[in-house]
Parts: sequence; C-alpha cells; structure tokens
Amino acid sequence: MAENLINEMLNKINQITNTLDVTIQKVGKMSEDIDKITMTFSKEIVSLTENIRLIIEVLRQFRVKSNEQLGVLSKEVNAKVKQLWDKKSVEHMTEQHKQNIDIIKQVSSSVTDTLYYTQLLSVVQSIRELMGRAMQAKK
Repeated sequence: MAENLINEMLNKINQITNTLDVTIQKVGKMSEDIDKITMTFSKEIVSLTENIRLIIEVLRQFRVKSNEQLGVLSKEVNAKVKQLWDKKSVEHMTEQHKQNIDIIKQVSSSVTDTLYYTQLLSVVQSIRELMGRAMQAKK
C-alpha cells in the first residue's frame, strides 16, 4: 500500500513536472515572438522616421526653390515697375490702376503664404497616413 502511494505521488510529480516543462516552453516561445514583434516594430519606426525626414527635406528644398523663383519673379516685376516709374508713366495712371497694383502685390503675398501652408498641410497629412500604417502594423 505504501508502495502504491509512493508510485502515485511519483506519477503526480511527473505530471506536474511535464506540465511545467510545457508551460516553460510556451513562455519561451511567447518571449521569442515578442522579441520578433519588437524588432519588426523598431525597424518600422526607424523606416517611418527616415521617410518623414526625407519628406520634410524634399518639401524644404521645394520651398527654397519656390522662394528663389518667386524672388526672381518679384525682382523682374519690381524692375519693370521702376522702369515705368522712371519714365513717369506711373504719373499718368489713374488712382484705380495704383489700387490694382497694390491688390496684385497683396495677392502675390497671399499666394506665397497659401503655397507654404498647403505644403505644410500635405506634410502633416503624409505623417498622419504613415503613423496610421505604423499603428496598423503594430496591431
């Protein structure tokens, strides 16, 4: 009887040991999976950061080029206006023409500002989309 009790206890201990071994293996596998997911997420974040940096750099260059082109255009217009002024042609313009020139200058400034804000909005939208993809990939 004592021998049966000892055998039964040994069987129970072996069962518990086997169950613990399986649990340890599952926890190890889960740890490996978490490490893989973490590594993938880290790579995606690095890629996203680099993409954002590139987008910002392209937009910065575009803005610089746009400003240069607007500067050239502005210089040309200013030269023409100065030439007209020097010829006293401006004196013959009516008050309405002078107001129109002021309006054109204001519109030019507004177009420049609008272009900048449009570019900025585009960057923000792109960042939102990239973050959305990153969050989806994370899930």
